[in-house]
Amino acid sequence: SFLAHPAFLAVCAAHFANNWGAYLLLSWLPKYLTSLGATLADGSTLFSTPYAVAIVADNVGGWVADEVLLSRCRLKLLHARKCMQAVAMLVPCGCFLLLCGSTSAGGAAALLAAAIAASSWSHAGYAANILDLAGGDAATAAQMWGVVNTIGTVPGIAANVVTGRVLAAAPTAAAGWVRVFSTGAAT
Repeated sequence: SFLAHPAFLAVCAAHFANNWGAYLLLSWLPKYLTSLGATLADGSTLFSTPYAVAIVADNVGGWVADEVLLSRCRLKLLHARKCMQAVAMLVPCGCFLLLCGSTSAGGAAALLAAAIAASSWSHAGYAANILDLAGGDAATAAQMWGVVNTIGTVPGIAANVVTGRVLAAAPTAAAGWVRVFSTGAAT
């Protein structure tokens, strides 16, 4: 059974960690940017830009994995997947840590765009690895995705509950966001 396979468990852990940040930002991005002075009227560009950048970055990530890492650098498929996943996890982690000290909505939006864009490279990392682990069997890949997405939904609930409680308990909004992004970086 694939459920106990170490590589499958690693995919589950990566999906959980990736989704913590993804759901956190989807749910709390407007509140965070408005806490830095953005208004809802002028903030629509700030709120949507990170996701527009991710559309481009996701496609660039596929090209980097296929053309650069596999074709030009001749990495093994597993090593290319690990490189892409490392970028997809380490860059957002660094951006979240930098967000702890951010004081401007524009600067924060740039860091958020970098975090979300880099996170999209996980599609050439753990997400594509499901197909490798399934050995080309579509039914097995579908079953794996079912389990992985079930596990990946947990942070969608937990990140929202934890963030709400952390912000409510923090002495200031800035202190709350430091805690929120530190937790996000840790996942």
